[in-house]
Amino acid sequence: MGPTPYTFPLVLLVLTTQLSIAIYMRSHHPFSLPFILTAYVFGGTLNQNTFLAIHEITHNLAFKSLRANKVLAIVSNLAIGIPYAMAFKGYHREHHKYLGEEGIDTDLPSRFEALVLNNVAGKTFFAYVPLSSSLQIMGADV
Repeated sequence: MGPTPYTFPLVLLVLTTQLSIAIYMRSHHPFSLPFILTAYVFGGTLNQNTFLAIHEITHNLAFKSLRANKVLAIVSNLAIGIPYAMAFKGYHREHHKYLGEEGIDTDLPSRFEALVLNNVAGKTFFAYVPLSSSLQIMGADV
């Protein structure tokens, strides 16, 4: 397959949209209904797109050049509050290398996650709060 020419312009479009919405919404109170709905619908969708773009970029599917892929991963990470794009690549490589091996595969839940997230409330929290994934990537045992 190889690199796709659509990744770079889509990353720029999503980043520009996120920054534009942030500038537009700065006059709204963070607990106002328009702010919350915008954050939920647009923020959640655009952030998920960014996470998926970083995933594809770490597989070097945006450009042929490794350096260009790294730069794009950093740029695409700008709108996310936690800088994780560079750390993600190492963890994701381990995930592919040790797929399904407990204690090594970084995509398997930790014992704490398996205990706490083993019900509807826990799964709902995990689905709507990506913080636990970001903390896991940064090395915290959550």
